[in-house]
Amino acid sequence: MIEIHTKEEGLYTITSHSSKDLVGYIYENNFTLFDLNINKIQSDDNSHDNYQFKITLYRPANSSFLLIVTTAQQLEQGHFSITVHGPSYASMQHQSRFKFF
Repeated sequence: MIEIHTKEEGLYTITSHSSKDLVGYIYENNFTLFDLNINKIQSDDNSHDNYQFKITLYRPANSSFLLIVTTAQQLEQGHFSITVHGPSYASMQHQSRFKFF
């Protein structure tokens, strides 16, 4: 789980890079394991090269959202990187403690 904070208003594109088939989920504020659709803004699988996700979304200035990254295959693990492109710098922070609600 990665918290992404945007400084300026605009469109931001989040892409994954890995040798594994990754899926990305964007949540506003938090998410619940009991219903993964609550607070979900967007998700994607395979719209970027080599089975990677690419999510483009509008964000207001000084806002944060959660990115959940998982593999398409159950129990698969591997290294990955995330790129965020937008009108300004976006900070990313790994969340080691889940915000389950």
